[in-house]
Amino acid sequence: MTKKTLISCLSIAMLFSGQVAASNVNVIGYIPDYRFDAVKKMDITMYTHIHFFSVTPLADGRLGWPSGKSKASMAQYFTDFKNQAASDAKMMITFGGTSEGSSKYFPEMASNTVTRTAFVTNAIQLALDWQADGIDIDWEWGYRPSTTEHKNAYIKLMEELNIEADKHGLLISNAISPSAYFGDNTPVEALIDSDYLVIMSYSYNGAWSKTTGHHSGLERSIQDGFQYWESRGVLPESMHIGVPFYANHYTNATTVGSTFSDFKALTFGQLQDLLAKGYKVVEDDWLGTHAYSDSDNSIVFYDSPSNVAAKINYANEAGYGGIAVWEIGQDDTNQTLSKMIETTNNPDPIDKLSAVIDAPDSAQVNDTVILDGQGSHSVVGSVSYQWTWNGNSVGADLVKLEVAFKQQHIGKNLFSLRVTDREGNTDMVEHTITVSDPISCDGLAAYQSYEAKTGNGYYMIGDQVHYQGNKYEALANNLFNVTPGSADHWWKPLGPCN
Repeated sequence: MTKKTLISCLSIAMLFSGQVAASNVNVIGYIPDYRFDAVKKMDITMYTHIHFFSVTPLADGRLGWPSGKSKASMAQYFTDFKNQAASDAKMMITFGGTSEGSSKYFPEMASNTVTRTAFVTNAIQLALDWQADGIDIDWEWGYRPSTTEHKNAYIKLMEELNIEADKHGLLISNAISPSAYFGDNTPVEALIDSDYLVIMSYSYNGAWSKTTGHHSGLERSIQDGFQYWESRGVLPESMHIGVPFYANHYTNATTVGSTFSDFKALTFGQLQDLLAKGYKVVEDDWLGTHAYSDSDNSIVFYDSPSNVAAKINYANEAGYGGIAVWEIGQDDTNQTLSKMIETTNNPDPIDKLSAVIDAPDSAQVNDTVILDGQGSHSVVGSVSYQWTWNGNSVGADLVKLEVAFKQQHIGKNLFSLRVTDREGNTDMVEHTITVSDPISCDGLAAYQSYEAKTGNGYYMIGDQVHYQGNKYEALANNLFNVTPGSADHWWKPLGPCN
């Protein structure tokens, strides 16, 4: 397997930072061991990558298993999830995790040639035995002092792991800090051969914070996370935006940026019970959504379905690899967030792409009308518009067209609006405006009934009248009092009066 280069010189990284991504971005979903049984009841087919979390690297290079689980039981869970996932989903085994737990032995193990080699051998063999697609390394530094020795050990570990993974066609990914706070502990040289990276941009606020704030707002994820890593030469296409399926609840606080007394984390499912109590929701795709209750004296921050869709669309537009969910099992019973991912990431071109024209059906010479055009698509942006008038192009990328009808446009005028999205899906709608030329009715008598008309009491062939705003000419001697417009063989319509 030939790996993509994810690290470049800074100038190249910045040059391509705005490239357009593929239509469907990667959707990485973590399944931690304590949520295995819950996720087994869920639909996970919308995830392109499943990260099976996690196996602990021990100091001597052996592998450790989560509390209450054995290697055999973990293998069975992995197989079950592989059968449960989409047939083309990439199944990854995560090694490491929280700094105080599954990552704590990384520095010691990786600093020793013998134990480092043992871990690489054991990790590769486990992936092969379980028929996994790859290995995810989650070396979290926590509060452990970073040293040159530990950074060099990380580089050597990833070098050796990538070499062995290449021999067997296995993918390698890394989960890394969402900011410089711990990111500076990670040498980019350790990431250079990874197939993709998870930016853990869902931990900007929490129990440790001094004031309330969103833990995964898109704005902060970009400014503190992605721009930081891009400044270090990491290519946008390798990075995945963190999406939390959990909420942070603060007590004795009802506003953003205020102090608080107590904190607790809630799953998105648990959040629904809280919102049902009448919390006021403040939706914001850029800063992140929060809800508050004056009666509960509390505020809660979370990623709403709209926020999830916004992150997918932003990843698409910015050329990022996609999103990474921590973690699948925290969704509600309806799988609201996972279903939003599926809807946003897999639009149906027939249902989701449409062209619409809002315009009148008729007009008169010298009238000016505005045709409003609209194209809608589930992928934000990159939708082009093309107007045509009687088959002739009248300008691209327009959604409004102002048309002044002159004499030469009497009759039917056909307008078409074609919209095309970046995937090449196209829809077109046509609309006809019939233009008429008003006729002068000055000096004409209004039509009168047989009884009211003076003289012979009826109209003769060639007589002209106006009636209900239109001009008419008699085609026969109207002895039977036929009203203009009711029978064409009695009256010839000449057009509307000006």
